[in-house]
Amino acid sequence: MIEMINDYELIQKLKMSIGLFISVYVKSGSIPIDGLLKKVDNGTIIVINDSDTEIIPIHDIIHVSVFPLGYTALESDSQVSVINTADNTVIDSSISVSYDPWVIALTPHGSRAYVTSYDSNTVSVINTANNAIIQTIPVNSPFGIAMSPIANFAYVVNGISTVSVINTANNTVIKTIPVGFAPQQIAITPNGSRAYVTNWIDGTVSVINTTNNTVIKTITVDLSPFGIAITPNGSQVYVGNYDSDTVSVINTANNAVIKTIPVDSPTGIAITPNGSRAYVTNWEAGTVSVIDIANNTVIKTITVGNSPWLTAITPNGSYAYVTNTLSGTVSVISITSNTVIKTIAVGRGPRGIAITPMNLLNN
Repeated sequence: MIEMINDYELIQKLKMSIGLFISVYVKSGSIPIDGLLKKVDNGTIIVINDSDTEIIPIHDIIHVSVFPLGYTALESDSQVSVINTADNTVIDSSISVSYDPWVIALTPHGSRAYVTSYDSNTVSVINTANNAIIQTIPVNSPFGIAMSPIANFAYVVNGISTVSVINTANNTVIKTIPVGFAPQQIAITPNGSRAYVTNWIDGTVSVINTTNNTVIKTITVDLSPFGIAITPNGSQVYVGNYDSDTVSVINTANNAVIKTIPVDSPTGIAITPNGSRAYVTNWEAGTVSVIDIANNTVIKTITVGNSPWLTAITPNGSYAYVTNTLSGTVSVISITSNTVIKTIAVGRGPRGIAITPMNLLNN
């Protein structure tokens, strides 16, 4: 996301990024200055890296990239941990949310994180500028959640066979949509026109028209559909069927299953920003299956921690972050090599994970 701002706005944005890793382009040089943002005042910023401490005048800054953060729901701790993806360290583990948090979704600009808590019947709203809880929204046994990419709406899957639609402008539920039995996860097309919901008991996927928030189609897949993801071009939906050990591929043009791919106890699915790969977490196997989307075949199986549940991919498509629920860790996978490059201890029972956009500030 690229944002054009003036000096004053840049200072305010940078003050909210103190303690994070940034990359700064300046008028007097062609190579970016990378490091930890230590201090911001009205005239300069201080950036610390391994070799030096840089004092940079605000008026000399052309462009700043703020490295994304990973927000992880800790079911057993009733907390959210925050990972700095620049160095893969936990920078905040003190965000207390409602009991039994499961899934996290971020608003398109990354300014708010919404966390579902199943046993608490709530969604907690986190202001990502200061990681404070600003609101708690009552729903009914919430599980999965997804944000509309084009409008101020969050779609929350409730275990009681409904989807709640939250207006994120005022954080109120404006609609409740009946879907299949025991719905689990949800994904929304890039143009925001359709939402796809996995129904565990029914072995189906409900298709919601987000214009009028009604179900327009129910698609039969394999047993116990759980995780779900949609390609960046919106043409295909990938559904992990836990008890069938398969991934169903749905063509969104006609909402028909066009391929079934064997995996092993799939739970979460994430697709790279360029649409070339799908990463599927396999709960019982302790692995991640890598699917080549061009031909819908598994090209690699990666060993991670115990009971990998969900996964998220960085905005630049370089890394996949996998929550290992019974290990209390997050595995970081290099998309280039398909190997685990880091294992991060995050707390007890990590479940959902979401990664903020890589914010680009042009001065």
